[in-house]
Amino acid sequence: MNKIITIAILVMSYIQGYAQWYPINFHADAKESMTVVDEDSVFYTTGDGGRIHLVSSSSSFFQTQFTTEWFLDIEFPSHRVGYACGGTNFGSHTNVIVKSTDSGVTWDSITSNGFNGYTFSEVEFLNPDTGFVNGEGVLLRTLDGFQTISQINLPSIISPTTELYCTTTRLFLCSRRLIDNPTDTYSYSINVSDDLGDTWILTYSDTMVNANGINNRQINSIHFINDNTGFAVGGNGLFLKTTDAGATWQRSSISPNSALNTVWFTSQLVGYINNVGGIYKTTDGGLNWSAQNVASPIIFHQIQFANDSVGYALGYTGLYKTTNGGGILPTSAEEVIPEKTITIYPNPANDILQIEAHENLQMEAIELYDIAGKRVRSFVKNETTLNLRGLDSGNYVLKFSTSEGILTKKVMIQ
Repeated sequence: MNKIITIAILVMSYIQGYAQWYPINFHADAKESMTVVDEDSVFYTTGDGGRIHLVSSSSSFFQTQFTTEWFLDIEFPSHRVGYACGGTNFGSHTNVIVKSTDSGVTWDSITSNGFNGYTFSEVEFLNPDTGFVNGEGVLLRTLDGFQTISQINLPSIISPTTELYCTTTRLFLCSRRLIDNPTDTYSYSINVSDDLGDTWILTYSDTMVNANGINNRQINSIHFINDNTGFAVGGNGLFLKTTDAGATWQRSSISPNSALNTVWFTSQLVGYINNVGGIYKTTDGGLNWSAQNVASPIIFHQIQFANDSVGYALGYTGLYKTTNGGGILPTSAEEVIPEKTITIYPNPANDILQIEAHENLQMEAIELYDIAGKRVRSFVKNETTLNLRGLDSGNYVLKFSTSEGILTKKVMIQ
């Protein structure tokens, strides 16, 4: 049934235009968190049943021993070694950490029922050995891949915490602290540690309130593209940027000031956020944002990229993917050169497709896309015979980039 639904959505997307993000997984489990291992593999955790899912060439899930618990975060600091954390407030096990050393094939328990509170919400690593787990006022540290664990004593000014993030050199911890009980006013802050959590420096604080007397700018997500340049987002459209390793932050607001739960930049200029039930992209470092075309939009809470082109977006009901950096293929209305300028045959085709172009036309690129907008093959720009061997039967779009503009042609492979 899930496969039929996914195919129907893809076909609808093809009819309406080429989606920049397309669905790849709609398993019934509520999805909590994901980690992108590479451009073809992503793990995600679920909010019930103690399951961890892998989406690659084929989808599968791993049932851990914690069948009444949930996992709220997952990370692979290397291709083989991964960690997930979670717990429950009604089942048998609280404050759960599990570890895999075989690329997610099996998962072993590291700890459970050993700390205050019910759940761990975040796991972050500086390197494959040095990592941290955060949740409900408890921050744990390991220097040996969780063979041993120590608890960090947090100052009251940065507890409880809302977000944990690591670069290769620094640890960031965000907090939400009540500062005025009669008015229910909170202070939201970013705190930085250079000594693995022993001491902290406050680098950003927000105590402003809105018209209703409530500050909604809780910091929900941080992402750095290198050790110096990073971005953070939060409630009420909060957008922060740093270029000095988090020592200072520049604040702005993204319309329409909804709750922003995730941010990911692939370069200093190109980045992605969730916003008003969709995905938004910037190409100027966050000054301007535009909505992405998402097949069957849902509310997203996490975005990650494997490289500049391949990215994933996770919502509670589905996992989506882009293979062209959120770019969009031109439709027939965007063609800028006449249809007769390029001829292709035979169509439908089997293994070979022939091209004839106007003699004065200079070809710059030839690319083949499937109906989900995924580029499946690129050809040498001056090729006149295209090799289609190995491709599945179905409908495709052939895109020609030329000296005079762009032309797309539909191709059926038998």
